[in-house]
Amino acid sequence: MPPVPLMTGFPPSPDGQVTLANWRTAPFNRWGFQHVREILPSADIPNAPERVWVLPSDAGAPRGME
Repeated sequence: MPPVPLMTGFPPSPDGQVTLANWRTAPFNRWGFQHVREILPSADIPNAPERVWVLPSDAGAPRGME
């Protein structure tokens, strides 16, 4: 029997739906990880290249790790 196509048609067949319950397990994970923003709430975090912090390259170990 051929595999059920995932997330095709409207609505997708119950066997082919990627949900919060199965998006991290095979065979649903391939579609799930490529479409994670459609499954889980997410926020767009803008990038501001002019506000990058330049850290010293000789900073050494973090405090408390000496």
